[in-house]
Amino acid sequence: MVTTTRLSEAALPLRPLPYRAPTRGVARGLALAASVTLCFLLPVLMVIANKSAPVTLALGSVLANLAALAAGQGRPLLRRYRDTLLTGSGVLLLLVFVWSALSLGWSVSPAMTLRGLRETAPELLFGWGLAAAWPMVARRGDLRLIALGIVVSALLIASEGGTHMPLHRLVGARALAFDLKRSSIPPLLLLWPAVALVAQGRHWRMVLLLAIFAEIGACISHSSASIVAVVLGLAIYGLGRRAPLAATRVFGTAIVLCLLAAPWTGTLMTYAVPPRLERLLEDQHAKERIAIWTTFEQRVWERSWIGHGFDASFRLGDAADTSAERPGDGVIRDIHPHNQLLQVWIDFGLVGGIGVLVGLAWMMGRLSRLPPLDLAPRVAFLISATMMGLVGVQAWDAWWLASLAVCWGAFTVLRHHPAGSTAAVVAEPGP
Repeated sequence: MVTTTRLSEAALPLRPLPYRAPTRGVARGLALAASVTLCFLLPVLMVIANKSAPVTLALGSVLANLAALAAGQGRPLLRRYRDTLLTGSGVLLLLVFVWSALSLGWSVSPAMTLRGLRETAPELLFGWGLAAAWPMVARRGDLRLIALGIVVSALLIASEGGTHMPLHRLVGARALAFDLKRSSIPPLLLLWPAVALVAQGRHWRMVLLLAIFAEIGACISHSSASIVAVVLGLAIYGLGRRAPLAATRVFGTAIVLCLLAAPWTGTLMTYAVPPRLERLLEDQHAKERIAIWTTFEQRVWERSWIGHGFDASFRLGDAADTSAERPGDGVIRDIHPHNQLLQVWIDFGLVGGIGVLVGLAWMMGRLSRLPPLDLAPRVAFLISATMMGLVGVQAWDAWWLASLAVCWGAFTVLRHHPAGSTAAVVAEPGP
């Protein structure tokens, strides 16, 4: 019977790297602190302060790099920085950032574009540092802390949601229930690296238990998108385990269709969501979202080739507040598109859409080379993240990018440390 490690070797020829994760001393303490910060503190702190992920990412990245230096791995660490940047994912991210910076030349709001660049640059840098250093110092078992983070964050969401948010008041954070919707997102993203870890030991009850806790957090925060994201993730995970090629095709086809339909999101949803369903989704602000999508779809065609500029959507106008008693009674101000694929069209135009297709083709090629045990959680992660991105999350929010970077780092650790292996092995330092 072929083992998971050998399946991974067949998918991507692995080569041993000249280091092992530290097992004792200062380096091991720093490495463990990095894993505690990233796997446990990030989802837990996001419940109390739901924009704290960038600080947690920065701290975890610094600790991982210090651990590598303390272990005497300075030169290999520098090589890892170089190799990580030169991977397909590294080159794609670098091109996106360069194009975003160039869009200053035609942005409708250079001030907003500069603000966006200032907020996203640190997340990219710390994410790069994390991808380079964390696999060098983390041990596979360290990622078990993600399971604890998911459970504790769900319990905290339940506690805060049912008791008027005392912890938020204690730390001086905004004590509004809808803020918990954002808090439910990092646990559901981190669910899939955790599933990738425990599923290789065939601990199916643990997989189900973690999914239940992620769903508890989503339900108590009243986030329909999070609830659906977990369900879709589980469905595509099951398909990926049994029919990996079908899973990648389903995901790829869904993204392409959503990308092509994005410029008409408002019009399509106006016809797709009948009034009765719209009333049922009143707590999810269905009317307001449709109004926002309709407003932004009208702006796509004003600069359909190169877009309005990176992160300039907040300056593109206000949407009618459809929750007002009479039309024109109010407006929704300072809004983003509430759909990341629509935001790509707004910010980057057709050039951005083509860029997404190129990135998707590269991603599908990478996924298709993985064995089912590795492919399934990654596709589940991608479809869960996509679901969240289609209904509300601003594409360039620092907390969102930081959460994605930590998940990417966790998958990278798993690729470097296959089940049953003590040495770090990888073909390309990506997830």
